[in-house]
Amino acid sequence: MNTERILTEAQVTLLRKRWDDLGGPDVPLTISDGMGVDSTAVLVAFIEAGIRPQAILFADTGGEKDATYRYIAVQNKYLQERQFPEVTVCKLATTTDYDSLQGNCLDNETLPSLAFGLHSCSVKWKIVPQDMVIQGAKGIVNKHPGLDSFKDCWKDGAWFDTGEVKRVKVSKKRLQVGIDADGKPYAEVPIWDWNPGTGRNPIKVIGYDDSDQDRKRRGKVHDGALNRPAGDKPAYKPYDFWYPLQDLGWKRGECIKAIQAAGLEVPVKSACYFCPASKAWELWWLAAVEPHHLISSLEIEYGALTGKHSRWDEIKFGAWESYLDQTGKKFPSKSHCGLGRSFSWCKWAYDNDVVDLDTMTVIIDPAFALAKSKELRKADNAEDVRGCGAVPAADTEDEVQVQVIEVTTLAPPGPTLRPILTLKRKPDARLDPFARATRKLA
Repeated sequence: MNTERILTEAQVTLLRKRWDDLGGPDVPLTISDGMGVDSTAVLVAFIEAGIRPQAILFADTGGEKDATYRYIAVQNKYLQERQFPEVTVCKLATTTDYDSLQGNCLDNETLPSLAFGLHSCSVKWKIVPQDMVIQGAKGIVNKHPGLDSFKDCWKDGAWFDTGEVKRVKVSKKRLQVGIDADGKPYAEVPIWDWNPGTGRNPIKVIGYDDSDQDRKRRGKVHDGALNRPAGDKPAYKPYDFWYPLQDLGWKRGECIKAIQAAGLEVPVKSACYFCPASKAWELWWLAAVEPHHLISSLEIEYGALTGKHSRWDEIKFGAWESYLDQTGKKFPSKSHCGLGRSFSWCKWAYDNDVVDLDTMTVIIDPAFALAKSKELRKADNAEDVRGCGAVPAADTEDEVQVQVIEVTTLAPPGPTLRPILTLKRKPDARLDPFARATRKLA
C-alpha cells in the first residue's frame, strides 16, 4: 500500500475545518463520482484527510467509454483497502424501449442536449438517478427507499405553497390569466418556499477543480440552484454543495499528481463517448481505441440529421457542412450542424477516411489515429491518461510523469472484423448505410 503523503498538514486541517463548518460527521455526505480525474482526486484527498462519506455515487448514462467502466473496479479495490464505501452505480430506468442516453437519442432521432447548448441530458441521466438513490423514488421502474441517514437529515423539511402568485410568460403549460400594463399576456404560478424543519442539509461533494472553467460551472449550475427565483419549485430537496478541490486550489495537474501519489492509474476524462464537447483529438483517439463507440456516435448523428426532426432537403451522408456553406440553411441553426455543435462528426469521418461508408466500418490505422490524436492535443482542462503528458502543478516546475496504460479495445482485431453499424430496432431506410441515396423529406 502506498504510504507517500498527498496532503500537507495544513491541507488536512483546511478540509476538516470546512467539513466541520458543514456539519461534520453528524451530517451525511455523498460524493458525486464521475469516475474521472477530478472525482478520483477527491477520493484520494478525503481518504488522507479521514473524511468518510456515507455514499459514493456514479451515474451510468449507458454511454460511458469502456475505459471508464473498467475504472470502477480500480476505484473499488482502492476504496476496499481503506475501509471506505464502494461505488454505488445509479442508472435511470425508463418505461420506454431504451435505457440509456444513446437509446434516448436514437429513439427520438435527436442529439444530446449539449449539442444545442443545453444540459438536460446531465440532469436526466446523472443528477436525477443519484438523487433518487439518496432521497428515494416512488416511481415503479425507479422505485427506491432512499438512504435513511439522508432522509433523517431533512426530517420534516418540505416545500410549501406560500399562497402568493408570480406573473410569468404564457406557455403551453401555463394558461393566460390577464394582460399586463405593456399589453403582454401573462400567466400565474404559485410561489414556493422551503421549510427546513429541524434538520441540516446533507452535503453533496462535486469534483470541480480550481480551473477557471470549473469555477464558472460551479456558479452556473449549483450556486444558481441554491438561489432559484420565487415561483420556481426546485425538483430536489436542497443540499449543501462542497467543492474540496477548489478549497485546495488543485487544478488538473495537481489532481493527477495526487492520483499517482496514491498509486492509482490516471483515469480517462469522464464523458459520454458521443459527448458534443469532444474535440477533434478525442475523435481520433476514439477511432483508434474504441472504434465501436465511434460507429455508434455516427449512428446517433446520422439519425438526427436525417430523421424526423431533419431540416435538410437533399443531403448525402457526410455532406451537411458543405450544404450549409452553399445554401445558408440551418439545422437547427448554423452553429448546430452535428454532434460537434459547429461541425459534423460524420463529415469529419468522411473527410479523413476514418470509416468505410459502404459498410460503416472503421478502417483507419489505429497507430496513425493515435499519432494524430497526440499531434492535435493541447493542454486544456481535460488532461488525462490519454495524452500521457499532464500539465505540471501551477506552483512548481516539476514534470508530471503520467504512466502509459496499454491501449486496448473491446473491438475484434482485423479490418474485416471491425465494428459494424447496428441499426435501430425498427428498420428505417433513412438510416441504412448500404443504401446511401439522397433523401427527400416527405
